[in-house]
Amino acid sequence: MFIFDWLAWFALAKPFSFYMGCALTCIVEWVYSKLILFVVAFSELILLLGWCSLTDGAKDLPREYGL
Repeated sequence: MFIFDWLAWFALAKPFSFYMGCALTCIVEWVYSKLILFVVAFSELILLLGWCSLTDGAKDLPREYGL
């Protein structure tokens, strides 16, 4: 990823900001991974609801999952 390369360069270019660059890189990677998980979960939910509405299974969804 371009932003990770930029943060690594920033950390290596300034010795006193090395730990700050490492921390920023870790934070950005953590946020990016959570964003990916959110997008995957949201898209799976949309696909599930879309499939249920196409197959007329939406009315059975709350009963099957105990909602």
